[in-house]
Amino acid sequence: MNRIITIHGPAGAGKSTLTKILRDKLPTYSYVDRPIIKRGLKPAGRKEALRLSKEASYFLIKGLVALKQDIIVQEVTPVSMNKKIGEGFFRDNDYEVVSFYLKCSIETAIQRDQERDAKTVGEEGMHRIHKEYIVPAHHEIIIDTEKMSVEGCIDLMMSKLN
Repeated sequence: MNRIITIHGPAGAGKSTLTKILRDKLPTYSYVDRPIIKRGLKPAGRKEALRLSKEASYFLIKGLVALKQDIIVQEVTPVSMNKKIGEGFFRDNDYEVVSFYLKCSIETAIQRDQERDAKTVGEEGMHRIHKEYIVPAHHEIIIDTEKMSVEGCIDLMMSKLN
């Protein structure tokens, strides 16, 4: 059985940090980086970049499933994949979906954003994103990145994958 790993959560929760390390630990997995796709589409406007990056991610996921690749995907939820790709698509293609929802407090997210070389969201944006961000589904593995070290988070993720 192949596997698709989704990693999502609000800004500042540690998605990029943990995904990079997870990719190094799982080098045979293909990687769909929706944030990079979205950044490349910025000239189209925020709303269009968001929409197009999601569509591109779904297209890539479907193509990788056809190739029977294991996949790590960042900033795509299992619920949105099922809506856009089809409810039974992964099951019908013999895929296990493992989803990690990363979270932290708004204060920690703002601090992390301020510590970045290029501030990506800003305090006002961080408040908006944390207020609007969807809650995790019942089957998702929730990791509070504020209460664990990076190594602890990776150990937990790897234990859930084994």
